[in-house]
Amino acid sequence: MEQRGIRTERGDINREVEVANTELRQLKARIKKLTKWLVEEVKNTESPTFADVISDILSRQGQIVVNAASASQILDFLKAKQIQDYAGIEKHLRNLMGQQRAISHELSPVRKKLAEVTERINQYATYKERKAEYDSYIKEYNAQKPWKRKSFEDDNRLLISNYEESKKYIGGLANSKNQIPILTWNKEYSDLSAQLQKLKGEYESLKAEVSCVDKIRVQVYDILRKERQGEQPNHKRAHGVGR
Repeated sequence: MEQRGIRTERGDINREVEVANTELRQLKARIKKLTKWLVEEVKNTESPTFADVISDILSRQGQIVVNAASASQILDFLKAKQIQDYAGIEKHLRNLMGQQRAISHELSPVRKKLAEVTERINQYATYKERKAEYDSYIKEYNAQKPWKRKSFEDDNRLLISNYEESKKYIGGLANSKNQIPILTWNKEYSDLSAQLQKLKGEYESLKAEVSCVDKIRVQVYDILRKERQGEQPNHKRAHGVGR
């Protein structure tokens, strides 16, 4: 009858079912598309960083706790070091202090060795001066009349004693070839001095960084403390309404 152009009740039902099926397919397609979009949105949405949290708090607090320059320094630090929470600041500070202590321990033996080498070089310079004086004394001694030499020797007893002391000290530092390794000492002095300056530079740099991070740590603590204090009245009012 439908084929002859006569509308029937069953034909109406079939047409309604077809329309419903079409709408259902469209709805499923829209749901699938929406689900895919939501998955992508969740994937692409990053959680707020600690720097974002502090920035949001500062925007509400204004410059009550820190000024604009300090706020910028705090946020730059949190982003650069990828600090995730307040504990992260303390951990970073402990690491810096640990590095500082390690360098301090390195400095002690370098300073001690440098002092030893410096003493050797200075003693060698003293020995050369005293040897020159002693050589001059020997010439004058030999020029003295035989009966005057004893008196001349007594008059120069301190000079002789100083020379012999230096000669004994330097003699104990001679190498296997019975030579004074002054060139080796000078190179060692140069190398140790350079190493000492390098370590001191690293130590001072870490010292300044530790001071800076410690200041930031205190400032962030104050920011968070003030934020908690600001939340407490609202919390109390919420409990009051409940009662």
